Amino acid sequence: MHDGGGVLETMEAAHGHNQPTKSNDSEKGLNSKKSLIKNWPLMSSVIAYCIFSLHDIAYAEIFSLWAVSDKKYGGLNFSTKDVGVVLSFSDYNHTVACKLSIDVNAVRPQHQRGAANGIAMTGMSFFKAIGPAGGGSLFAWAQKRQNSSFLPGDQIIFFILNVLLVVVAAMTFKPFLPESVKKPYEDTEE
Repeated sequence: MHDGGGVLETMEAAHGHNQPTKSNDSEKGLNSKKSLIKNWPLMSSVIAYCIFSLHDIAYAEIFSLWAVSDKKYGGLNFSTKDVGVVLSFSDYNHTVACKLSIDVNAVRPQHQRGAANGIAMTGMSFFKAIGPAGGGSLFAWAQKRQNSSFLPGDQIIFFILNVLLVVVAAMTFKPFLPESVKKPYEDTEE
């Protein structure tokens, strides 16, 4: 009776699973002891991704509160339906988030991308968790500043949110990220 073992071995060999490798990790220049935390382009990408995530979630929280607020408080006096329509058209954030995610992958060699993405997702999740509370607190503070001489009321909110975007934008330029996406990572001794 044939147990089918030969078929499995043939399939494995055809896909290269049972073939010995010709080089090992040290020949490829892979060093698992290199610290991801010391990789400034990676950390810059992660920080930009986290700050953008904070901005994204805080903006969604603040915009909704601001839009439904009465005009005497500097709001737009929108209905909740109007707010939903406006937010459905503001999908540019996903494009930016995808770009920042690509940057995280571009600044690490293949064998460290899983760990790098784990660090990025953990940071992004933390910032998205504090975003609504931070945004709501910022909105409440701004409502108390309606008569301030410098950036009164809601103006301070959008000023702070724009500063966050400037920080993210600054972190996407040299010297923070690699100069080229075609040659994104050079394996150097750290």
